Amino acid sequence: MAILDHRYPGRSPRRTRRVAYPEWTRPFRLCAFLSVVLCAGVGCRVAVSPRLIEDAQTSVRIRTALVNDPQLGIRGVEVDVTAGVAHLTGWVGSVEEAQRLVSLVRTVPGVMAVRSDVQVGEPIAAASVPRQRHRTRTEELDRPGDPRLLAVGGTVSTTVPSGTNLGGGMSAGPLVRLGSGTGLSPAIAFNWFAVDLFSGANQSERLARMSVKPVMGGAAYSWGNERLSFDVSVVGGFSFNRLDTPDLVAGKVLALRADSGWVWRPGVSLWYDASTHIALNVSAGYVVARPSVTFLQDGRIEKRDQRADTLLVSAGVAYKLF
Repeated sequence: MAILDHRYPGRSPRRTRRVAYPEWTRPFRLCAFLSVVLCAGVGCRVAVSPRLIEDAQTSVRIRTALVNDPQLGIRGVEVDVTAGVAHLTGWVGSVEEAQRLVSLVRTVPGVMAVRSDVQVGEPIAAASVPRQRHRTRTEELDRPGDPRLLAVGGTVSTTVPSGTNLGGGMSAGPLVRLGSGTGLSPAIAFNWFAVDLFSGANQSERLARMSVKPVMGGAAYSWGNERLSFDVSVVGGFSFNRLDTPDLVAGKVLALRADSGWVWRPGVSLWYDASTHIALNVSAGYVVARPSVTFLQDGRIEKRDQRADTLLVSAGVAYKLF
């Protein structure tokens, strides 16, 4: 619907368009209008109390006066001003300082009264808690028996094989420790070793060097204290075996390959925690391994089960990660 606008004399009439809202929107428009009026009325009545502003200014004046005072500036005094009354809390070094504090605050403009709850002496409880916490943390870091759950390192072993055609020697391998303290815990062991394989019991002809690298898991039970612990463990797993044959071989028998197979090992171990992160280990275990070895003898290929049971006496060091 278009109407003529005659509110501006001397000007040509201009056409305006009136928006017609649906009848069903009338209650919503009324609610919106009342909400705007109510909010405007409430907002006009909200005002900051002059008393609060004056108290805040007085509190700033008091703190400024304390900082500028050569005797009281270093003291930890809390100031709270309410309706012109200055409430003082904290610590001062002497009765004279407490009196000087009250006298100084009374001279600050805006202070109508002073309420002093300051105490004479040192804040013992507040000062001692950080020092005690720091000392406890230091002792925890320096304590050798820190109960970390995983340690890794290396070990050197001497081997004593039980087979008549095997020769022992020195071997090296990884070292892992799970858990700490006393009681039952999981165990992971590697116990890698190597033995010489000979053609006969007299060990006159060396055929190859057999490397036995088991990966075993099981359980261990520990007894001990913060520094020293004794473990008894039983582990088992799979061994990856390999033969290293010399370049020049003599005789009628040749060792070609060693098959991988299952192994298990009972053992005992002694752990000593030298520091927070370093642990020393001495252990002994009997590895039961029966790999199949393929031989070439008189032009024929034969596979035999080799008794490679070996006693290991080891010493190692491990770094405790976490």
